[in-house]
Amino acid sequence: HADGATAAEEALRLLLPYAERLPAAHGPLAGTIAKDIIVYSEKAGREPDVTLLTRLAIILGSKGS
Repeated sequence: HADGATAAEEALRLLLPYAERLPAAHGPLAGTIAKDIIVYSEKAGREPDVTLLTRLAIILGSKGS
C-alpha cells in the first residue's frame, strides 16, 4: 500500500499542471487519483501528502471561476 500511495502521489504531481490549465478535462482523473492516495495512505498507516491534496482542492474549487 505504501508503494501504491507513493505512485499515486507521483501521478498526481505529474497531472496537476494539466488540471490547472484544463480542470474540466483533467479534474475527474485527478480526483480519482486523490481518492487513491487517501485510501492507500490509510492502508499503509501513513499520512497522505496534504500539500498535494490541498493544491488539487484549490484547483477543483476554482474550476467554476
